[in-house]
Amino acid sequence: MPLKVDLKNSASIAQSMELAYEHFGQIDVAVNNAGYGIGGAIEELSEQDILASFEVNVFGSIYVIQSVLPYMRKKRYGHIINISSIAGLAPHTGWSIYAATKSALIGLSDALAQDVKSMGIHVTVVAPGGFRTEFNTAESLVVADHKIADYFSLHDEIKKFEAKHGKQLVIQKKLPKFLSSWWNRTTRQLAYF
Repeated sequence: MPLKVDLKNSASIAQSMELAYEHFGQIDVAVNNAGYGIGGAIEELSEQDILASFEVNVFGSIYVIQSVLPYMRKKRYGHIINISSIAGLAPHTGWSIYAATKSALIGLSDALAQDVKSMGIHVTVVAPGGFRTEFNTAESLVVADHKIADYFSLHDEIKKFEAKHGKQLVIQKKLPKFLSSWWNRTTRQLAYF
């Protein structure tokens, strides 16, 4: 059931969750997978770019969680899967804001897992490394327009990252199996690969 959702708008998310619930009669799993990369030195990035990154990469996930929890609490069952990034644990040169958003999602997930455990709701955060997606394309990356010459080595690292498009590992066939293996896991909910 495809739905158009504005991740920067909590009302849009709540409406889509309500439509999904009406259509399926229940919501067992919510996967927060939306996000994009933002590269550049902090002082090169605009306030607008930084805020937009947090709105999608962090607050969008929060709005989804807020919208889905009432349905899961009612059933005393559910699973929230938040897709973070290895950058939230081991950031790389040039991606400080992206790393901050993904680190926030990891911390949020760890605390949330404790908050909802007694209601039969599980929370898993997955922090994958690079694998073949459209992430390294202009549609998924924001790179600072304003370049400061002193950050030349940082700019070189970002160019190397962008050049990896199409050369990352192919693990898409393994990811669903990997996520399903975490379904009933009750220990620490952090997975990275």
